[in-house]
Amino acid sequence: RFLRGQREVCVERARYLTESYRQTEGQPAVLRQARALEHILAHISVRIEPDELLVGNVTGKPLGAGIYPEGIAGRILGELPNLARRDCNTFSIAPEDERELVESILPYWRGRTIEERARELWSPEVTASFERVAPFILTEIAGIGHMLINHQRVLERGLLAIIEEARKRRQNARDEAQRDFYEAVEIAGRAVISWANRYADEAQRLANTATDSGRDELLAIVEACRRVPAQPARTFQEALQ
Repeated sequence: RFLRGQREVCVERARYLTESYRQTEGQPAVLRQARALEHILAHISVRIEPDELLVGNVTGKPLGAGIYPEGIAGRILGELPNLARRDCNTFSIAPEDERELVESILPYWRGRTIEERARELWSPEVTASFERVAPFILTEIAGIGHMLINHQRVLERGLLAIIEEARKRRQNARDEAQRDFYEAVEIAGRAVISWANRYADEAQRLANTATDSGRDELLAIVEACRRVPAQPARTFQEALQ
């Protein structure tokens, strides 16, 4: 239903990421990343569309594209004037969001992006190839991905068990880098659990005023999000959620 709607740029993730990084200057990188995730998940819009059975969104728009300024921030500026008019992958952007990007968010990331760091390391030949084949596309996550995540561990144990394991390992860490890593695991795990509870709260709010069969579906979402990913999944719906 909503896939036929207006495709919009959402600056929420970029806003909250940048807010967090401004507050954590000088801290270890792994802790800055974890605290940024915590800040994003605590503030990003929580929305449940009609008829949704699985919830969770990375933008605040029904059909949105996020901005990842830490990846290739400089390329975004050149795209902004033509987003709604280019031949493919068109998106609208609200004037106030465009102003926030240009005046507040993107200036912070000058000299701090992954692309700029990579350019210091790769050869002129790689730079030339990159310029030819890597235009900025809003719906791609800055080109870093292809990660195999241990979903089975979370499904079988739940994040609370993983957080507790990280806490114990942090106490016995051999150096500061290890301690920082395990603290980051704890921060990120708690952040995701809190995010799931935000969705449970929203589903409960909607269920309180629902009068049709959709109420049972909303209550199932409440139960799932109160359980996972904090605890092991018991059902297929909980595993997917």
